Amino acid sequence: MQAPPVGFLDLPREIRDDIYSLLLTDVQISKPALGGDVHLQILRANRQIGHEAREIFCKTNRFVRLSLDLRKRNTDVFESMIDSLYSNVPLIRKDGGLLNAFKGFIMTYEISEPQYEILEAHYGTSEANEIPKPILHQEFVMLHQDFRLLCLYLQNFMCTATFANKTNHSITLHNPVKDIDTSFPTVHQQEEFLAPFSELRGFKKIFLQGTIDSTVAVQTIGKVCKKPEEIKRDRILQELRIQDRLGDEYLQQDDLDKSSKIWTDACNRIDLLGRRVFKSSKRFGYPPASKLWVDQIQELFFELNRKLAINTIRTIEANDDPALVSRISHLTVHRINRVMNVRASRKANWKPSTVQKADMLRQMAVIHRLNGHLWAPLGSFGRHQRRL
Repeated sequence: MQAPPVGFLDLPREIRDDIYSLLLTDVQISKPALGGDVHLQILRANRQIGHEAREIFCKTNRFVRLSLDLRKRNTDVFESMIDSLYSNVPLIRKDGGLLNAFKGFIMTYEISEPQYEILEAHYGTSEANEIPKPILHQEFVMLHQDFRLLCLYLQNFMCTATFANKTNHSITLHNPVKDIDTSFPTVHQQEEFLAPFSELRGFKKIFLQGTIDSTVAVQTIGKVCKKPEEIKRDRILQELRIQDRLGDEYLQQDDLDKSSKIWTDACNRIDLLGRRVFKSSKRFGYPPASKLWVDQIQELFFELNRKLAINTIRTIEANDDPALVSRISHLTVHRINRVMNVRASRKANWKPSTVQKADMLRQMAVIHRLNGHLWAPLGSFGRHQRRL
């Protein structure tokens, strides 16, 4: 009896990872393998494995390339914006040359400003002068599953009249497996890829290109160019409380994963509310949030993070994977430090009581202990933990 053919998923993980790195960069498989690389030989001998590898990798991960070309307004504005972006959206900063060699992107999102600016004092006259402005460039890689976080960040942190009117937003959809599947992405997949972007409002200079249906492009541009809707803060608070209760229900069913995901989504949403929701400004055109509303948001944010810390402890106790334990421990401790210091940035009157602080810091100590850390820097609250 003939043995079934070996597929890509039947190969060991180490070999699959090496094949990924070969397929998704500009390596010519037809050239002689340096040193007789066995993984390159596998690709030559079995093209089916190569096709499977690329299709699985690209369609499953859905990589997005983010390119920023923005003016340097003063010494630190650009870097502070990048730091803020980093703290809210999972991104990997990469050199543009390396990204040009990568062939697995389903989407490229470019945000740019014109390099030249006409002096307003002479606009429309023969004396108009084009003044060159220094442009700072950054390249990032992200997963499409985090693309909604990026769009929320742009809407709530960057959607001032100046930014929205002067920046160009260009999205190109790609088919990284066109030699295998010419139908990718389908119209439905295009709508799915662009759904987070189509929730943006108030941006005027939108360009969609690449593998995209014309109807999908027109509908998306029409949505993004609309005026931003009035912020309904009461509805935001109500929806966040619903997420909080839903997480409680899953926890009662002993489903730690679902409860943690729901609470994490709620925390991310609060993180991304941004200046547009909390502050009053002519640039945004909205009244300020009431102190009561800000306090309610702050208290809910603290409570959500307290529950996430408890879930983290339970997850660590039930898991023996050191890498996973280390990662979730680091993320949770980072989140606890942030929630302890967030009051000043949101101008909230509410603050955790001494008992609540002690409880949160005790959980932080337990997380470190379970993770095998005798000591780790804990920011301004580290001294409290050393007393516990």
